[in-house]
Amino acid sequence: MRSFIFHLGLVYLLVPLLAVRVSLPLELKPPRKRTSPTSSRGIPGVVRLFEPALPNVSRTVSVDLLGGITSVGEYYTRILIGGQPVRVQIDTGSSTLALPVAGCSRCLPTDQRYNPLLSNSQHRRTVSCVHELCQPDMCASHHCGACSATDACCAEHDHEACAFRLTFGDGSYAKGEIMIDTMTWGNISAPVVFGGILDDSKDFQREMVDGILGMAYKSLACNPTCVEPPFQQMVRAGVISDSFSICVTAQGGRLMLGDFDNSLAKTPLTYVPLALSDPPSYYTVNVSNKLTIGDRDLVIPSFRAGILDSGTTLIVVSENTFVLILDHMLRHYCNVSGLCHDPSWFLPSACVPLPAEELEKMPTFVFHLGSRGEFDMQLRPTDYMLPMTGRPGYRCVGIMAMKEMQGGTDVIFGNTVMQRYVTHYDRKNKRLGFAEAVEGCGETINCSSYTQCRECAGAAPRCAFDYRSHTCHQAQTSLGIVPYPHCTGASCLCRLGPEAPLVFGFLAGLVSAIITGAITLLVIALYSRRGFNNAMHEHPPSYSIGGDVMDEDQDDFDDPQYVQPRKKYMPVPSE
Repeated sequence: MRSFIFHLGLVYLLVPLLAVRVSLPLELKPPRKRTSPTSSRGIPGVVRLFEPALPNVSRTVSVDLLGGITSVGEYYTRILIGGQPVRVQIDTGSSTLALPVAGCSRCLPTDQRYNPLLSNSQHRRTVSCVHELCQPDMCASHHCGACSATDACCAEHDHEACAFRLTFGDGSYAKGEIMIDTMTWGNISAPVVFGGILDDSKDFQREMVDGILGMAYKSLACNPTCVEPPFQQMVRAGVISDSFSICVTAQGGRLMLGDFDNSLAKTPLTYVPLALSDPPSYYTVNVSNKLTIGDRDLVIPSFRAGILDSGTTLIVVSENTFVLILDHMLRHYCNVSGLCHDPSWFLPSACVPLPAEELEKMPTFVFHLGSRGEFDMQLRPTDYMLPMTGRPGYRCVGIMAMKEMQGGTDVIFGNTVMQRYVTHYDRKNKRLGFAEAVEGCGETINCSSYTQCRECAGAAPRCAFDYRSHTCHQAQTSLGIVPYPHCTGASCLCRLGPEAPLVFGFLAGLVSAIITGAITLLVIALYSRRGFNNAMHEHPPSYSIGGDVMDEDQDDFDDPQYVQPRKKYMPVPSE
């Protein structure tokens, strides 16, 4: 018993000591390489790597497309860069994201600009000349401010930053620095590389669009340094699948990121294989050299390949091709009023008053796409003869002619085509899908998507701009005396800006004062008339008849139905 008590006491004394935590430093060293892959000690020298596959992303993200083919001349969407809103044109004919940066010397004053200092993202930074993203051997004196030690192109505005310069075929350009920040599109986000514009040409931007978002392949994103396009970066980040769809109308449309949404189409999709270059660049398809116009085939020897480009407004062909089309029209469609006059009104981008009965006489154009004729793209007269904004009854030829086409492209299918067909860019399976779009792309664009007065006014009559809150909302059923506090269409004086409340307050006060004054004068006039009538009734007037005074109420007449007026005889003057 005594021994048991002794051991119990010993345990009682040792337990607190055993509970004390002992911490020993461990030296971090790489594992020793074993020559035998079957060794049981350390890490084998030869290992088998298993990379987890990216999740099979299938969700679809829908975003608004704003603008219009004739009202703005392009379609754009709103994105967030570092939490800041920017409007960018959706362009499937380029691959770069470029947007104006705070401090841009010649950008439009109406821009929504990105300010790196206001970014809410931890990814925000400017790519330096020595960064691995700024590729060497890209320096050229005509578009670089300086060259780095590796011959990378340094920006003109900052020789420590990687240069960016984007140039288009029409001579317009934008230049600045390559930057990185988080891009939010709809409800998806990912870090992206983009060009921050610090200088651009006057014809680069439109008033309601700030920048451009290219959706084509990476080989077109070398300006001069090659970067990964934003959509491709989002696909690699696993937030979206590798396809998207575009549906446009005269007033906006829808951009579906991810799998195709069948609610956009009223016919099944027909796919055409992409005829991609190596490396891939544009969304190119094979085109038959026979263009069907009406019930006749017109052979166009140069037709071999065409691209689908949301950044181009019209259908674009070479001047030689347009001459062939015009000659065909002049030989077979002189029954259309004025078409065969000298000169003909059927010219690239020309507009003419064209009644509905004359428009119906125009032929249908059919482009045969695919090496096996997989899809017949049919354009009715109402598709390629575009209604002119602000001129009712006028139609514009939706075909444009360039002196010569470049890059192996013989025809560009722009927004003129996309107004009829919703297009599915199935990059994963290397094909383009076409289907007739439902009316209005199946959904009305929310007025709140427009953030500026001119945007909202252009969406009239369904949207109204509120001067007080500077927001766009569904149009009201009635307006006030003046177009304030909200307005629609042409009644919106957008240039007033912050002074709108003062101006419209003055106008409203002036109009109210005029109306109040007019009502007051009318009341006074009516009251005065009533007072005069009452006075006449209480004190009727007296008439002097025959030298006597007679009241009007005096009953001096034999026959009340016939009153013989009494004369006043003047005395005959004496001789």
